[in-house]
Amino acid sequence: MTWGCALRCWKTSSTLIVYVLLENILRVLLRIVGWILIVVIAVVGGAAWWLFVRPLPQVDGTASLAGLQHEATIERDNWGIPHIRAGALADMAEAQGYVSGGA
Repeated sequence: MTWGCALRCWKTSSTLIVYVLLENILRVLLRIVGWILIVVIAVVGGAAWWLFVRPLPQVDGTASLAGLQHEATIERDNWGIPHIRAGALADMAEAQGYVSGGA
């Protein structure tokens, strides 16, 4: 009876040890996969911002352009269409180039 109990307890404890080891390995693997997933999401989000949001034109605020002789104003309507007002034709052309993305 003592040997039978020892064998049964040994099998049970070894099975328990295997389950504990597997559980710890799975926990570590899930942590690694989770961190890799977080890093991938951050990199993809940063790349998306870099490619799609950063290149958008400035549509509000003020900017100074070298080469303007008079003041030029650019106002955008509700649809984003620019309306340019300038003191001289050359200044209007410079502002048009800025709005078109030449700056």
